[in-house]
Amino acid sequence: MGDSKYLTLAVDIGEQLLKNGAEIYRVEDSICRVLKAYDVKKYVHNRGICLKGEEESDIVALDNLNLSARSLNALTLANFDCVGDLRNALEDDICNIRNLGKKSIVEVYEKLDEYNKNNTEKNVKKLIK
Repeated sequence: MGDSKYLTLAVDIGEQLLKNGAEIYRVEDSICRVLKAYDVKKYVHNRGICLKGEEESDIVALDNLNLSARSLNALTLANFDCVGDLRNALEDDICNIRNLGKKSIVEVYEKLDEYNKNNTEKNVKKLIK
């Protein structure tokens, strides 16, 4: 079952709860619990539900970026586990990582750009075939 089906299930549950008079915070909590049970990355708030989409390349380990040990250790300690975590991170989040200086930040962005370029080229070749 894909994330969209889980989202539909969660929204249907939320809709039924609202129709039967449940408070908003209970609806939000119920939707969060359903999505968490199915390991769907989500952000629920009173204006909507945002899902974190993942491409196949997003779940690739950071080791594949060939980062220096210092950069890799700093990212790992800051709970960055895969390429998708870096792609989805705000610039401020990366710049504020402990033990990640200016040179390391430049390295991380260069390696990520290189990885994205190579990955895009592979996807284009797949489409051409």
